[in-house]
Amino acid sequence: MPLQISGTGENASGISLAVTSGGVAHAAWLWNGSVQYADSAGGAWGRAAVYESANLSAPALAADSSGRLLLLFPSTGETHAFYSADGGRAWEEQPPLDGDCSAVASVAGSNGTIGAIGMLGGSLLFARFTFGVQSGVMLLDSSGRAAQARIAANPLGGFGVVWANGSNSEIYFADTRTGSIAIISDTIGSSESPDIAFDSAGTAHIVWRDANDTSGTEPGRWDIWYAQYACSCSGVKEKKDISLTPGSESGSPRIAIDPQDGIHVAWDEGWPGARSLLYSKSPDGGLTWGGPIVIPGSQPLPSSPLILADGNGRLHTFWVYGGLWHSAWNGTDWLQAGEIPSPASAPSEYLAAIDSENRVHAVFLANGTVYYSSDSVFGRNTTRQLRLELPASGCAGAQLAITVRDEADSPAQNALVSVSRYDPVAFTWSEVANASTDSSGSTLFSPDAAGYYRVSVEKPGYLRAEKYSTIAGCGLPTPTPSGTPTATPAQTPTEGPSATPTASPEQSPTPLPTEVPKPGPCAAAIPLIALALACAFVRR
Repeated sequence: MPLQISGTGENASGISLAVTSGGVAHAAWLWNGSVQYADSAGGAWGRAAVYESANLSAPALAADSSGRLLLLFPSTGETHAFYSADGGRAWEEQPPLDGDCSAVASVAGSNGTIGAIGMLGGSLLFARFTFGVQSGVMLLDSSGRAAQARIAANPLGGFGVVWANGSNSEIYFADTRTGSIAIISDTIGSSESPDIAFDSAGTAHIVWRDANDTSGTEPGRWDIWYAQYACSCSGVKEKKDISLTPGSESGSPRIAIDPQDGIHVAWDEGWPGARSLLYSKSPDGGLTWGGPIVIPGSQPLPSSPLILADGNGRLHTFWVYGGLWHSAWNGTDWLQAGEIPSPASAPSEYLAAIDSENRVHAVFLANGTVYYSSDSVFGRNTTRQLRLELPASGCAGAQLAITVRDEADSPAQNALVSVSRYDPVAFTWSEVANASTDSSGSTLFSPDAAGYYRVSVEKPGYLRAEKYSTIAGCGLPTPTPSGTPTATPAQTPTEGPSATPTASPEQSPTPLPTEVPKPGPCAAAIPLIALALACAFVRR
């Protein structure tokens, strides 16, 4: 069961979530005229009030790259900023930001920066904080019709912001490094519900819901669209309809990018009373997209979808249907959906995040109570990665120590280890030994001949792992085959993301080509310009 981190039925609201190294989760929410904060440090959730006032709006909590925390929340004509340099133990109030901004959101960037967005009367502003101190501001939209804004960090520095503008029903994008603002959608029909993510080259990938060539009132006209933006010199590229579902309504698109720059999009699809969660992937930077597939178990009425990619390229999807549900792509298949245990009714709010060790954390609000759950409760053991350790070389007749550990660096007991030797004449692998790991996650193998060996390990609920070792005759020269054995990627499944690479015993092992790095954005960074407006995010 999830952990209850607030009082039962205390009418909490406005939850926020951040995670730091070591898998520590941090949460903030509103309760009884106060901003409450709690974290999981030390294995127990402590709770404290950070600020008290009669008029408060939902907080935004973010952790920078060094684990420092920034907490923002609007109250009575100003937006307060609190900073913690010690992981939430002590909080220091920073100069407030002028303007009682609503819909505040924040995200961690590089080099100790945190980007934040806020809205007042339909105007959208951006503020940058460096080690808790405001260090730059921008006015992004003063039309009075901005809405549905989201922010993402660019790995090359700065942030990207997308939003919908009600004046012309278009989607806009702002690059905070250059100050450039671009219309992304520019379609005949209405556009709304944008989301954004960056790849490793600093290209922004954007999805939204679009009515195509209609006003959006005709049945079946809403689809999910995609576009990318690298810099002002290249403009908007690869704009296209990726759902292509003319017979039903598409909504609530969310996007994630994996470490190999694969682009993943999930959204809900269907008609009132009969909907499901659809998924599509682009393996080539948005040039082509796989046909949408239904995420198993997501019917009949999913809402509020979310998709996340971890450091191993695995995917996690969440949605609400009578409760909070989760499914994951484990490298081979979509797992059957499972409901995250909850003692209460369907959550009114939820957030999820992945830490540096690929553990998934979620907080949700149900019946006025805040709960926390981790993937050890709702699916970690179905997507975990095994870590295989063995010497890169050894001697025939000597023992070879093989150790298997999990992502938390704990011993993986009862993992099945298989050792195969490569035949350079027949170009095949043949198993020569197998064993299970002991309580320390280890086993021993004594190769009886020189050659090249492949060690693979499997365990139910984990992804398969393998490594190679060169065994010499110790005093005798070792023959060198034409190619050093390496894992050959398995064929990409027709549905879902690419599978985790595994070796193919039928093929001659050859070195994999080195991937050519993508070029970065071509626009040069310019300083942010401080603007003073009604909600102008300027220091007092």
